[in-house]
Amino acid sequence: MVLIDGQTAELLFDVMNTLFIVSVIPSVYRVLKHRDSLNGHSLIGAILTTAGLCLALIAYEVLGYYNSILLTLPTLLFWFLKTIFLVKNHGHVHLSNVQRLKKDSEMSM
Repeated sequence: MVLIDGQTAELLFDVMNTLFIVSVIPSVYRVLKHRDSLNGHSLIGAILTTAGLCLALIAYEVLGYYNSILLTLPTLLFWFLKTIFLVKNHGHVHLSNVQRLKKDSEMSM
């Protein structure tokens, strides 16, 4: 039983990926303006999101949805770079959070 045809599915994927691009724009702007805004973000969440987008690209290739591939690339690039940053700075971010908590607890004494 097929609920929608291939052309409708491709259109829905194109609209979805366009929304993803629009939603990433404020995040990119914030990261460029405030480089430390990624501190405290979930490394596991970023890895899973990047992996999910890569799997979506494979599915689009298999289905022949080439517009969706092009529309997914900017979002994938953002999440890939975010993941690289988090992996690269994972220890540093964790240490800075510990130092901040220690400093806050000393100030409250």
